[in-house]
Amino acid sequence: MAEEETAETPEGVADAEENNDIDAGFTYVGQFIDHDLTLDQRPNDLTTPADPFSLQNFRTPAFDLDNPRWPIFARSAEGPPARILSGEIEDSMFGEGTTVEDARVVRSILGRGVRIAPGAIVAGSIVMDHTEIGPGARVMRAIVDRYNTVPERARLEPGSEDTAGLEVHRDPSGIVVVPRGEPAGPLPQAI
Repeated sequence: MAEEETAETPEGVADAEENNDIDAGFTYVGQFIDHDLTLDQRPNDLTTPADPFSLQNFRTPAFDLDNPRWPIFARSAEGPPARILSGEIEDSMFGEGTTVEDARVVRSILGRGVRIAPGAIVAGSIVMDHTEIGPGARVMRAIVDRYNTVPERARLEPGSEDTAGLEVHRDPSGIVVVPRGEPAGPLPQAI
C-alpha cells in the first residue's frame, strides 16, 4: 500500500510517485471494472500487479422469476393443464399443455405445448410455445423461440459449438438465442 503523504504537494508541482502519462480517470475506470463490474474478490492493495486478461467475472446475474422490476405475465389460453410425468423440477413456470417426462427443469419458463423428453436438462432458459426438447438435450441459459425442435443430445449452452444444425445467435453475455422455427402442422386455434 502506498505511504500516506506527510505534506501536501503545492498546486502545479507533480508528486514524485505520479505518472503524468496516465489520466487519473484510468485508475477509477480500472477499479470500477475490476471490482464493481466483475465483483473481483481479491484484496485491493494497489501494489500487487494483476493481469487484466486473467480476471474472472464473478457477477453473473441469476434468472430471477420473482423480480418485481421484470414481472412475468401469463396469457389465458384454452388447453390442457401442464403435465409433469416424472423428473426434477425447481422454481419454474409452465404454460398450458406442457409435458415434462423424466427430465430436469430448473429456473426456467416453458410456454404452451412445450414437450421435454426424458434425460433432457433445461436450466435458466425460456422455451416458447410448441417447442420440443429432445432426449438427452441440454438447454442452458438459452431463449428458444416457438415452433423449434431441439434434437436428441443437442447442446444449446454457453461455450458449446454443437448446435445440432439449429440457427443460433450467441449474445456477448453468453445467452444462446434460437429464432422462431416453422410449425410442424396446423396451428392451435387462438382464443
